[in-house]
Amino acid sequence: MGMKFVSDNMLGRLSRWLRALGYDVLYPNHSSDSELLRIALSEDRILLTRDKELASKRSVKSVLVRYDRLEDQLLQLKREVGIVLDETKLFSRCMICNTSLEKVPKERAFGKVPEYVYSVHDLFSMCPGCGRFYWRGTQWDAIRRILGALWEERG
Repeated sequence: MGMKFVSDNMLGRLSRWLRALGYDVLYPNHSSDSELLRIALSEDRILLTRDKELASKRSVKSVLVRYDRLEDQLLQLKREVGIVLDETKLFSRCMICNTSLEKVPKERAFGKVPEYVYSVHDLFSMCPGCGRFYWRGTQWDAIRRILGALWEERG
């Protein structure tokens, strides 16, 4: 999972889903084209953009994301740059701020997550960047199902 990305401001949803897959994705909202290019070049990131002119810059590796539907965008990245579905990397990054999550003892989540969640879950992760807590709830299962089906059906 050495691939890292930087996305333009038209690809927020795709950025969050790539983070769910475990990829390091910067999403600097409202950055100029020159700033996105600088980040991609200086940090060895693949630039993801919907802008044809920006994607044509030869100084960085980029992908012109041609599709509107998230599923099609993910399949395009699978074909063009080789993103993978690695179960061990799923939900290892904060979907909001991109920081790597840390597993924490259940007690640390007390009072920070809904009471019901605390009572039925034993495994929690926390984002040291923004303080959010994560657990394997219904959303986790739904996202896993969607990604799994996407990889199996259109492999």
